[in-house]
Amino acid sequence: MSNFRPYSNAGQGTGYMQDSFGADSAAPMKRANNHSLRPVTIKQLLSVGQTQSDGDMTLDGRDLGQVVFIAVVRLISAQSTHTTYTVEDGTGQIELKKFASDDEDAVEQSSIIQGSYVKVVGNLKEFQQRFSITVHVIRPIQDMNELTYHNLEVMLVHASLTRSKIGSGTGSNVGVGGLVGMAGMVGTSVPGNMYGKSIDDQISEYVGNHPEGKTNGVHRRDITSKFAAQMGGAPAVETKLRQLIEDGFMFSAGDDDHLMVAQ
Repeated sequence: MSNFRPYSNAGQGTGYMQDSFGADSAAPMKRANNHSLRPVTIKQLLSVGQTQSDGDMTLDGRDLGQVVFIAVVRLISAQSTHTTYTVEDGTGQIELKKFASDDEDAVEQSSIIQGSYVKVVGNLKEFQQRFSITVHVIRPIQDMNELTYHNLEVMLVHASLTRSKIGSGTGSNVGVGGLVGMAGMVGTSVPGNMYGKSIDDQISEYVGNHPEGKTNGVHRRDITSKFAAQMGGAPAVETKLRQLIEDGFMFSAGDDDHLMVAQ
């Protein structure tokens, strides 16, 4: 079993984890955090702090393990043992170092060129007050919806880790503030009520309250027009509508273009 944990349950407090051999570990949640995969923006990475006790990097008050982010490649420098990439995501710029590996996909790696979008998994390093990423995985992005989903995931994790600070004046603005620039890369805007209703609830409420919502159904075109800017484009809205239909929350009314909310 893998030791890596997502941050979707980051707000559940302390606990224990199993090691790779299935035995219960006596290490507290701090160890689990070090093996978690945290979605971030580059601005967040460049703004991390360090604990006084052991020098571990922290973000939103939690130890920072592996990170994942999406960025566009600006420079590539290939060496015999490694490749260095300079990437930026609209919130900041950082250097990546990827060491050569026998099991990497040569075709996939060759498709990473200047101007292409990539998804990166790695660890943040600091040397002489300069941050960089040691890359474990880097792959090209084929579907730009991944960028939209990543932005939302970053905000969700940041909100869950700083929930107690919201409104107190002590919370960090790095997480959500840094997303504004990143969202601008693809013409998106940060959802204004990320801390309130989910996008599923917003769409369902819009359709349910629409004048045609309980009679003929709301046309997909109207729903797309309403949420395209918030979600990063029409394709993202269509993907979400398909998901809501498949999950049974919405259904077609009369034809495939008109939708109603399941009561």
